[in-house]
Amino acid sequence: MKKFFYLLLAMMLIGVSCEDSSKDVDSTPKGVVFADGTEMSAEFGSSGGSKSFIFTSDLDWEVTTSADWISVTPSSGTPSVKKFTVKASANDSFEERSGTVTMTTTDDRSYTIEVTQAAENETFTINGNGEYEVSATGGEVEVKVTTNLEYTVEIPAEAKEWLSVADTRAVREETLAFTVAENASFDERSATVELKGADGKVLQSIVFKQKGEERVFDTDGEGNYIVEAVGGEVEVKVTTNLEYTVEIPAEAKAWLSVADTRAVREETLTFTVAENASFDERSATVELKGADGKVLQSIVFKQKGEERVFDTDGEGNYIVEAVGGEVEVKITTNLEYTVEIPAEAKAWLSVADTRAVREETLIFTVAKNETFDERSATVELKGADGEVLQSIVFKQKGEEKVFDTDGEGNYVVEAAGGEVKVKVTTNLEYTVEISAEAKAWLSVADTRAVIREETLIFTVAKNETFDERSATVELKGADGEVLQSIVFKQKGEEKVFDTDGEGNYVVEAAGGEVKVKVTTNLEYTVEISAEAKAWLSVADTRAVIREETLIFTVAKNETFDERSATVELKGADGKVLQSIVFKQKGEERVFDTDGEGNYYISANGGNIEVVISTNIAYVINIPSEAQSWITRIETRALRDDVLVFAIAENEAYSERSAVIVAQGVDGEHLQDITITQKAKELDYGVDGENPVEDEIDSWR
Repeated sequence: MKKFFYLLLAMMLIGVSCEDSSKDVDSTPKGVVFADGTEMSAEFGSSGGSKSFIFTSDLDWEVTTSADWISVTPSSGTPSVKKFTVKASANDSFEERSGTVTMTTTDDRSYTIEVTQAAENETFTINGNGEYEVSATGGEVEVKVTTNLEYTVEIPAEAKEWLSVADTRAVREETLAFTVAENASFDERSATVELKGADGKVLQSIVFKQKGEERVFDTDGEGNYIVEAVGGEVEVKVTTNLEYTVEIPAEAKAWLSVADTRAVREETLTFTVAENASFDERSATVELKGADGKVLQSIVFKQKGEERVFDTDGEGNYIVEAVGGEVEVKITTNLEYTVEIPAEAKAWLSVADTRAVREETLIFTVAKNETFDERSATVELKGADGEVLQSIVFKQKGEEKVFDTDGEGNYVVEAAGGEVKVKVTTNLEYTVEISAEAKAWLSVADTRAVIREETLIFTVAKNETFDERSATVELKGADGEVLQSIVFKQKGEEKVFDTDGEGNYVVEAAGGEVKVKVTTNLEYTVEISAEAKAWLSVADTRAVIREETLIFTVAKNETFDERSATVELKGADGKVLQSIVFKQKGEERVFDTDGEGNYYISANGGNIEVVISTNIAYVINIPSEAQSWITRIETRALRDDVLVFAIAENEAYSERSAVIVAQGVDGEHLQDITITQKAKELDYGVDGENPVEDEIDSWR
């Protein structure tokens, strides 16, 4: 009994404790909690945009905005909705704007988001750099303006008499057409046009520069006239729109004068130049001046002095062989002169002076040059005043150094090696130097004797590798100078890999064996593509010798489609030595009739049998207009088919025919079968009359 009492007391105490505990739980709504890091603001550019806000709420809520350019989606929701999006439309004004978004819960708690939007950018541009040059004749200038501003065009008062504008603007990409009047003066003029906004502010300036009428003053030459010593007339053609005078310097008036022939504005001035009897050139600058005294153009006259004549028949350079000899130098002159040979050349160069008249010949004697070195001397022909009239250079070759081989210095040797004979012709001492790395496979037997035409015999060892090798042999003179280089190139052993075909094999649909003969000195493998292994295999018969036969087995192709495979023959290094392409034809499509497609039957009708050999599923189409007299009797069983057509009697007196078409089930046209039926015969009576003809005539 006591146990029961204590148990009941304990249960009562637990109940009281639980009741007190439940009273301590806070059931107040939490409201809206935005995601961590959420900024309670939104900033947008002038073109608008959107921004989403993520939150949790244990109360229903709604969102309002302070401006019509701000919208929110959704604008209200229950605790299950956890996101809304704030959107701003485009700002077409030039001022920044702001507003608020307010979120309110059902217990009147509110949350505010500040919204700001940038103003639209002011745009004002023109095509070009704002400066326009106009020719003197004037004309129209189009200025393309791109803007989103209101503006006016202001032309300065002093320019309005020659500059005007036609305003064509309608949309915001506009064209201003400026008209520029002709400039009749010689002076350039300019005007600055201002494009102003509605507030009077200058948006952009445009500078117009108009050239003045061009001053024209030109002569037909370049202002320089060279006159021979004998003098004569010089015509100077002047083209101008200016008034001018001709002024000859005082010191030139004794030998230079002008006859002024101008009448219209294209004029010719004729200058007379007297003969120049001296050897000295003379010149004068004639000035053509405008009415204001300003020099419009200068003309320079240069008159040659009498020509000094001194010429040799050569170009002043004479090359003499080593053996020496005589050199004749023919001189034409109107001057007195002497011949001076330099002291160091007098031992081998001398002259015999044969001049008598003014066309003279100097004969120089040149001794033999016994050395290998070239030598030269400059002979001066001087006038009576000691002035050098002309220099003559004599160059005498040294004895020629001879060193030559019978080849071009390049010798290509087969891999098997052997001897190479190099014939040398020379008058020099020399040595043969083989590079150290080539001495193992290249050597020389020196056969030269007393005479200077020699033969060097080089021995080249066999090249056992596939790589080409080369060596440069130098033939050097006694002074160590390289007289000639000889390059030996030895081929490597040739890599041989060849098949007896061209790498393409076409196999009939029935398949079979294809033998590919391979000749090679390389290791290789045969690789068949994975997708072809089901129908293509190879039996490798290669043995020790390197001429081998690969036997490929090709399975029968049961389809109508051609198939192909590329087999690669690879070397031990994985490199493809050769590719072999196998192409196997598909099974041939067979459709044939026993005739040539044309069948004839009498007017009485009957059956026509058409025997068809085919491996193709097909259908027979009898044209609708012939179905009244041609029917088909179905007899097909095997693939060697017999088509039986029943032909009705022809009651007409005219022949008839029909084309029956055999088609594959895929619509492919296989063959035409033409059936032609003769007309009904005319029946003549006993007396020779034909009642049918009479009937036809009466019908006609």
